[in-house]
Amino acid sequence: LSARETSDSADEPAEAPLSEFIPPQGTVFRLLTQVGRGCLIFGGAFLVRALTDSGTIPRLAGAAIGLAYACVWVILANRAARRGRSLSADFLGVTGVLIADPLIFETTVHFKVLSPAEAAIVLAGFTGICLAAAWRGNVPVLAWAASLAASTTALLLSVVTGSVEPFAATLLLLGIVAAWRAG
Repeated sequence: LSARETSDSADEPAEAPLSEFIPPQGTVFRLLTQVGRGCLIFGGAFLVRALTDSGTIPRLAGAAIGLAYACVWVILANRAARRGRSLSADFLGVTGVLIADPLIFETTVHFKVLSPAEAAIVLAGFTGICLAAAWRGNVPVLAWAASLAASTTALLLSVVTGSVEPFAATLLLLGIVAAWRAG
């Protein structure tokens, strides 16, 4: 080879090995995977919302389907935790909470599908499912998210609806359950 051929070939970039194009398997990649899955789950919730808004599904049925959909993700969070996939469990559980609690608020305030007393019962029931899944699967993030979301939702609903008693009872029940589990 001449000196010119050697210098030309040295100036050309070598082909990158295939390993440079394989995504990293570290924490960032796992985190992005969970965020992507969460977006897909929210897409399903928005599909139910769109079908309900268009009148394809009656509002009460749409609310029930939405709550059942959120419960599925909470149950799957428990299952993931029991299999040792804690990051997945955290994201699935929080996603379920982020679907259900705004749904309870909206079906009570905007759509008037639930009365304040019914909303308090549904909120307490869903939060109970979340806490049971969290404690059984040892998912403290789910317990915190469910408790915080339920407390916030109960406080907002009591202010907006003007019906304090059912939501105060829900908050009291949450406090009793938390004290029982802590002790």
